[in-house]
Amino acid sequence: MAAGDTAFISELREPSAQKQAPPQAPASDRPAVRPEDHQYPAPASSVPLPRAEPVRPAHPEPKQAVVQTPIPVQHPGPDSHSSPVPQQQDPRPYVYALAKEGRFTDAALLAQAWETHTLQTLGTDSPHTTQWVEIRADLAKQEGNYVLATQLWISAGRTRLAHQSPDAPQVLTTAQSAHYCWTQITDTSKARECGPELVALLRALPSLDRRHLSVAQQRLEYLHNTPTGH
Repeated sequence: MAAGDTAFISELREPSAQKQAPPQAPASDRPAVRPEDHQYPAPASSVPLPRAEPVRPAHPEPKQAVVQTPIPVQHPGPDSHSSPVPQQQDPRPYVYALAKEGRFTDAALLAQAWETHTLQTLGTDSPHTTQWVEIRADLAKQEGNYVLATQLWISAGRTRLAHQSPDAPQVLTTAQSAHYCWTQITDTSKARECGPELVALLRALPSLDRRHLSVAQQRLEYLHNTPTGH
């Protein structure tokens, strides 16, 4: 691998080193998530999460100081006599708060629950569903699970590519995120498994810096010539 290509791999770390402020209300074309060491695109503007009825106890209980983590719940049945459904509180700050505390399993489970909820209510092609895939990918990266992070970024990239232009910033950044995570996989067999799908995604993006494709192809060729376990 050429020295220039080696340097380029190091440059892939640059997007992940950019600091951002703590999660706030989502801005246009970017989720209100806080990837402290990585940036990635988000679905369309000001994400309105699915409206859901908060779970209430049968009998009122004393107010507590502990803030409940919002989880997706189903709408009440037609026989319910409840008041109009309020807007569901944005769960993304809670997800990243769990990750910041090192509770990656809890954060991932909550994110996956919301992904399933948006999938069931808005469909596979919804940008909100893709957003949760990207949040799960970022959580996996933070935890150091680069295999899962790579797989999720590739999945999100293919979904975006199916509905957005190949030169859309969100598509390109998602592909860059997938490539970066793939370079961090140290297990030869697992990196080899993810490689072809990554290369296919990069090849479909002609406006992306071509060094991404050439470096990925070189590494994949190297992996195919490297015995498993090295």
